[in-house]
Amino acid sequence: MEHPEQGTRQEAGFDLGALSRGELTKMQKAVRKAISTFEDRQKAETHAKVEAFA
Repeated sequence: MEHPEQGTRQEAGFDLGALSRGELTKMQKAVRKAISTFEDRQKAETHAKVEAFA
């Protein structure tokens, strides 16, 4: 029987279930940072658009 999250684990091109806890934790930190910097870039872009419009 396939696990419900199996599809999600394979989408990235590798099996998250095969990674160690340490590897997953390292990846989690990297993803958090990527999300944070993405949000910062989005805010800066929005701010620049508002400034250009004003």
